[in-house]
Amino acid sequence: MKREAVSLSSSLERGLKMYALAASTAGVGVLALAQPAQARIVHTPAHVKIGGYDLRFNNKQETDFQIIWGSGGTSMSRWENVGIRAANSGGNSGGMGIVGNSRYASALRAGVRIGSEREGASHQLMESINGLGKFYGPWANGGKGVKDRYLGLESRINGNETHYGWARLTVKVNDSYPIFTTTLTGYAYETIPNKPIIAGKTHGRDKATLGRLAQGASGVVSREKK
Repeated sequence: MKREAVSLSSSLERGLKMYALAASTAGVGVLALAQPAQARIVHTPAHVKIGGYDLRFNNKQETDFQIIWGSGGTSMSRWENVGIRAANSGGNSGGMGIVGNSRYASALRAGVRIGSEREGASHQLMESINGLGKFYGPWANGGKGVKDRYLGLESRINGNETHYGWARLTVKVNDSYPIFTTTLTGYAYETIPNKPIIAGKTHGRDKATLGRLAQGASGVVSREKK
């Protein structure tokens, strides 16, 4: 059966178009609202040569982690160590962890995922040299040092909430005392509890800001063009 086209009055056609536009805009708004908020990473730039350094997350007065340097012996036979430990002050002793094994903190590369699946301890050595000139630890790298490697950190913020973070360091091995020059070049943590962080990542893309939601469909279109 052949169907015949039906002509609509101009007023009815205009009304249907307005309804379709309104429904489309409302649908886009609902989709925008349904998008999960992107995780926010708090990044702190730094350039500090370590003689001892306190890492603090979430603008707290209490120290979360301490990077510690020490040495001893004689001018002819000197040992030197650099390590990191979870601080025991301010009620932060429970549940703090450093990615690594039972002895050494890992020297992670950029892009490594830091989360609950990684083993950790509360106090670990990074690099050391004994009085006989033998190097130990992944950060010493057999006497070659490392550049832009990452400590994987597990911290407690707001009571018992677990947050993951990283600290980026470069280790240079010198021919004379001090043997190790360890430089902190930044650190960061994830604000969403229990959410893993990628070593080296300093921010997350915001998928649904209040400004874009207020713009409605035009805000979504402008975002997709970027």
